[in-house]
Amino acid sequence: MILSNQVRCLKCGDTPFSTHRHDFRSCSCGAIAVDGGMDYLRRTGDLTAYEDMSIEFPDESAKIIVRALDQVIGDGTDYSPASLLMAVERSLIAEGIEVDRSKEGYNGAVDEAFASAVVWTAQNRRNGLGALCAVARFVRDAGGVWKFKEEPVYA
Repeated sequence: MILSNQVRCLKCGDTPFSTHRHDFRSCSCGAIAVDGGMDYLRRTGDLTAYEDMSIEFPDESAKIIVRALDQVIGDGTDYSPASLLMAVERSLIAEGIEVDRSKEGYNGAVDEAFASAVVWTAQNRRNGLGALCAVARFVRDAGGVWKFKEEPVYA
């Protein structure tokens, strides 16, 4: 599942972000553009002039996590960011998804990003999908690298 469809232009530094299907967005210098939102990843322009910032989670895992977060959020009127943070962490662990904290120079910013993302989710009254997308982006922007469990190989 695509949680973030975004690039960074290596010429102007802009980070165009496509939010939905056919949402074509380009950087300010016009070198690169993104399209497709959460449906597909499309890049046009100078395909050597961008860094991919997109985030994809395994489809089934993302659906399971979103359902778990929706249960905590409910109608959005009576939950705490702390309970959502615990649900996010439990759901990721249960699905074998983690952030690589072994990266050189790791300083705890990723942990702060988790907390900031759930506070943002509560303040902006997002659902489970919005919460997962926020966590994924906040962690990425804090320098976190997502690691996914290996899928079993059947002979």
